[in-house]
Amino acid sequence: MSTDLNNEGTFANLVTTGKGYLNYPRWFTPEEGDSTLWVSISAQRGKAKQDPKSGHVRYNSTAYDCKVVTPELIDLIKGLMAKYNFDYDAKDRPRVKLGFKIGDSYPYAIPGKEADKPKLVIKGRLFEVMWLFVNDELVYGEVNSTDDGDTDTETDSDDDAKASAEPTRTETAADEGDSAGADSPFDRSLEDVEKLDKADPKFDDKRRFLRDHGFRWDRELGAWIRQAA
Repeated sequence: MSTDLNNEGTFANLVTTGKGYLNYPRWFTPEEGDSTLWVSISAQRGKAKQDPKSGHVRYNSTAYDCKVVTPELIDLIKGLMAKYNFDYDAKDRPRVKLGFKIGDSYPYAIPGKEADKPKLVIKGRLFEVMWLFVNDELVYGEVNSTDDGDTDTETDSDDDAKASAEPTRTETAADEGDSAGADSPFDRSLEDVEKLDKADPKFDDKRRFLRDHGFRWDRELGAWIRQAA
């Protein structure tokens, strides 16, 4: 059996369908090219477990870091970003649950606490949201008989879930790091992993600059890590 690979329409689809929680929507703006919108998703998996204290149903989780690729979803998430505070330390951060489809997922290594022990994040393309709840209120799509849409569930905060906010670097982002730029509060080129000192008079300016230039805070490492384009 032979396959004609000269056919430009020949490709393989890899689609992951599931439900979980959306976290950390953010824009990435490379030095060249258009800005892209990214979100992290803690996808539920495994057998349901009921928490004896809260009564909530809990699942294990797998973390995805996804580029949002359709105009409709970009508008949806832009609206959420304008209305809610998604900062990692925000006390009023919304609880966003969704049913999703992610395409073309692949593992990507990022720096770990130890140089010889990188961590893996699963990258992908978010191209469909079937339904979306914000703080238990349905704000997008419809829930049918095959989607439980039950917001009385939680996702365990295991190592996979922690990775959902961990950005990675690509060659496009690497080009951006060659120079901090004239408007930078840094007096040197940026590294993949940046640690800030709160006693630094420029702490707030540096933190804001890192956020605006594709970095995300990693709680476990206690550092800012460069995000993928």
